[in-house]
Amino acid sequence: EGIVGSYGIINTASNICLAIGCGIGESVSVLSSVYVGEEDKGSLEKLLKISIVYSVVLNAVLGVFVIIFAGSIIQLFKGDAVYTEEQIRLATLGLRSLAISTIFFSINTCFLSYFQAMRRTLLSSTFSVIENFGAPIVVALIFINTLGVNAVFWSFLGDEIITFTYLLIV
Repeated sequence: EGIVGSYGIINTASNICLAIGCGIGESVSVLSSVYVGEEDKGSLEKLLKISIVYSVVLNAVLGVFVIIFAGSIIQLFKGDAVYTEEQIRLATLGLRSLAISTIFFSINTCFLSYFQAMRRTLLSSTFSVIENFGAPIVVALIFINTLGVNAVFWSFLGDEIITFTYLLIV
């Protein structure tokens, strides 16, 4: 019960953390498609590099902010609902883990958008399955015995790192 309530709060508050990555990723998707259509490989590569730099810098700043103010953010997003201290503690931990993972999330999203624009369907599909299904389950299962329910929240970070590692390999 504790983890479900905590996850509910994080699910609402996560919009703060994921906004930059989603926004940059959508921009990369649109602009990559234009550059692919124009066969402008130089602009495409420049776009990817710039978007990765912006992703890292903006998410690092946001991440520090969220880590510092995670408790207050959780209080803001929990609304009038009544949660136990343990649920609030878990939600705070989860939000901090999510904040750290946003750097990797944004980079991964930029690459996914790039791959989709390049019509690399199999790579894009594999990437999505790893990021959204495979990696979170693997991380949670690996750490459930040592971290208990906290493994679920650390799976945010582990998931994005595993997906990023996959990017480096392919």
